[in-house]
Amino acid sequence: MILGQDATLTEDRMKAIVNGELANDLGNLLSRVAKLVNSSIFDGKIPNRYDFENSRVTPLSETETIPSISNNDWLMLIGSCNEQIRTF
Repeated sequence: MILGQDATLTEDRMKAIVNGELANDLGNLLSRVAKLVNSSIFDGKIPNRYDFENSRVTPLSETETIPSISNNDWLMLIGSCNEQIRTF
């Protein structure tokens, strides 16, 4: 983009920008999760099994599918997860 002139924004360029932000935020999230697992909270070990019986989260059944999520929704979800983990 040249200073003082309008920029050309195409659909492909917009997708590249959103995908770049998504990849960056996802990388940050994975880094934070790895740091959290390596911390004293989990003693450097990834739990083998999530205890669904004693939680409010239930696993998907074999017939259920994960709903389609837009890139914007992924950005918001990953951003929210980053914020939550950042507070640890």
